[in-house]
Amino acid sequence: MKTRLNLILIVIVGLFLAAILSRNGGVALLALPFLGYLAIAITTLPQRTDLVASREISCRRTRTGAPVEMKIRLENRGDRVFRLMLRNELTAKMQVLGQAPTQPICLPAGDVQEFSYSFCGVRGRYAWQHVKVEVGDCFGLFGRVVEIPAVAGLLVLPDDLHLKRFRFHPRPTLRTAGPNLSRQPGRGTDFWGVRQYYAGDPMRLIHWRMAARHPQRFFSKEFEREEMADIGILLDGRAAVNLELADASLFEYGVQTAAALGRAFLRSGNRVSLLVLGDRVTQVFPGYGKRHLARILDRLAACEPGDMVAFDTMQYFPVRQFPPGSVIVLISPLRNRDIKTISRLRGDGYQLLVISPNPLEYAQGMSRSAWLAYRAARIEREIMLRRIRKLGVKVIDWRIHQPLETALNAHPGRDR
Repeated sequence: MKTRLNLILIVIVGLFLAAILSRNGGVALLALPFLGYLAIAITTLPQRTDLVASREISCRRTRTGAPVEMKIRLENRGDRVFRLMLRNELTAKMQVLGQAPTQPICLPAGDVQEFSYSFCGVRGRYAWQHVKVEVGDCFGLFGRVVEIPAVAGLLVLPDDLHLKRFRFHPRPTLRTAGPNLSRQPGRGTDFWGVRQYYAGDPMRLIHWRMAARHPQRFFSKEFEREEMADIGILLDGRAAVNLELADASLFEYGVQTAAALGRAFLRSGNRVSLLVLGDRVTQVFPGYGKRHLARILDRLAACEPGDMVAFDTMQYFPVRQFPPGSVIVLISPLRNRDIKTISRLRGDGYQLLVISPNPLEYAQGMSRSAWLAYRAARIEREIMLRRIRKLGVKVIDWRIHQPLETALNAHPGRDR
């Protein structure tokens, strides 16, 4: 708009200057059509703008890359608007599918107009508070941007990585029937041993082979009891250790891993909690079921890396979130100074499983001119992981170009 208006003003001023310099009134008359053009634009500019907007999204929660339809409804309760155009409200994480509504329209008083477009986005939280529209005259010379309240929100969840074969058997911490072997006799499926028969034992538990060897006595079979475990997923979101290359970040692999493990642990019947240390502390206290899984995925969708929270915060663990003796699955690229914190957690009696996305493998796209530096960093990382393993901690060095399920099953992490 400014370019067109400036051009017309320059033409008008130029004609008047030419008329003055040439002392010819006929040249000044040439400016009358342009002045009339401006007068019509000023008279058609709405004096009172009263627009009401509402926003509707096809879904509130979706997956990465899934199409989402946005509908914006505008109602004009004021003067007639000769030219109305929806301003671009897309962020860097959003990609429009098809064509966005950018054509100007005329909106008479009392009329309603709907705009719709489809887009897809990456993991994150999207929130809209206002609709920005540009209101102007019929020629598009004058205009102003109006913000109309229209609240809406969208959560794009992490990628769905199913772990079909994830072998992980921690020591149970809850005296409730579950998937983990407790090394105690009880009702279960795995054979535990044989004991003397007592009156009231079911006939199906009698060990008939032992009874045949000892005709004067009867024996009963015992099975190993299966119980639940408290499992806490700790995601390291420090920006200093989560590398970023172009538009991708190593933190996204950690988020996908946390989401996949949360699904696997909850589906197997354990009690799961979540703690994310990033731009802020994100907590989900222990729970079960599908609703709890949805709560974990929502928190993971909204978390972002940052350095507002230090890794040493773990020395002040909330007991309600991580009960003593529970399992802590740490997802972190790791640094040398983290060994002290891991050692303290191990000393406090926690069962630890460390899944470390390899930052050196992630940085392979960088220049390999500094080959000696890369080799030194790789040796330093191997030494660090070896020191952690000496503490009795299961460590999985995940090369991100390898499928997560393959990396987890290569190190079952059996801690019984």
